Amino acid sequence: MLPNDVNRAVPWLLSVAMLIVMVPLSRADACPVEASFTGSGTPSSSDMVRLREGASNGNLVTVHVMIAGPTTSADIYAFAFDLVLSDPAIARFVEDSAVAGPALVPGSCLDVLVLAVQREDRVVVGVTKLGCSGNGIPNGEETIVSLDFRLLQPGSTTIGFWPSAITLDSETIPISSISFDPLSATLAGTNTPDSDDDGILDCIDSCPMVFNLFQEDHDGDLVGDACDNCIWDPNVGQSDFDQDGEGDHCDLDDGLIYQTFQSSTFLGWQEETGSDAWSLYRGDLDVLVSEGTYTQVVGSNPTAARLCDLGAPFVSDGAVPDEGQTFHYLVAGVAAGAEGDLGADSDGIPRPNDAPCVDVALEVVSIDSPHLTASD
Repeated sequence: MLPNDVNRAVPWLLSVAMLIVMVPLSRADACPVEASFTGSGTPSSSDMVRLREGASNGNLVTVHVMIAGPTTSADIYAFAFDLVLSDPAIARFVEDSAVAGPALVPGSCLDVLVLAVQREDRVVVGVTKLGCSGNGIPNGEETIVSLDFRLLQPGSTTIGFWPSAITLDSETIPISSISFDPLSATLAGTNTPDSDDDGILDCIDSCPMVFNLFQEDHDGDLVGDACDNCIWDPNVGQSDFDQDGEGDHCDLDDGLIYQTFQSSTFLGWQEETGSDAWSLYRGDLDVLVSEGTYTQVVGSNPTAARLCDLGAPFVSDGAVPDEGQTFHYLVAGVAAGAEGDLGADSDGIPRPNDAPCVDVALEVVSIDSPHLTASD
């Protein structure tokens, strides 16, 4: 039988040690930049070359250089042009990203060659057929070449054709009927918003929906004090079992006892209100999964152990799981000699206690696990 909550193991159930390194974000440039493209507004017309938006993904955007048909010339062979960026600190051409489109139909040609490189504020582009005649463009727009640009920071830059742009036929004679858009398009990079208007962008704001100008975070869990449900105790996930507004890591009257390995051998837990002692159970996770047994009879497997009527909320356990093995631990509060329950599974069904503690002080029933010891 597989307990319903095994696949939703909570921190107090499994003895899995984790090292979490938290580095506060403090710079606006840690925020992702979202790229966008806005066309020049020049409408499509025959024999016109202009820039159009392609796909965008994060800080990358594709720009299509397109020509509209029907073209006057039926012998278009090559294009050569510079794209000028008004602010190259905002956007940069992605090297080796230029891809020829279908405007120059290869036909019997050997290939279509594309060269593109950025030099300061200009992206120098050349697209040409190799070893054949040119072609015309029928109705509609066809892509000459596609270029990727990376937005480096928030802001915008215009991008447009330098006046020296030229189209050549198969005899390398300029085709005067083809023109290039005289107006510039725009590449822009935008950050995430500042929803609470505190001057801190959401992506680095410790409370993105609550005004907290000074970003106070006393427990260092990257959740600001202004919105932290446990100001003095790290509670990164902001879990709140009983939904009372007080986080699980500091709530001592929610019926939930959080366990924490403070070192590889030292296990401590919350001092739940009303408890004057505790019962601790250790078991083998494989047995729990296969049999559904939370508290396993001591001696039934080498891992099974229990400590009863503990006066302090911590124990030392020097036992080390074998490779591929996992220990699980459960703690029950004891009040006036009466042991509490072990909580409920994910369906709200109480976890059964098949091997409960007896009412004797510090009973250690663990001949196979001598490393588990209590401290008062």
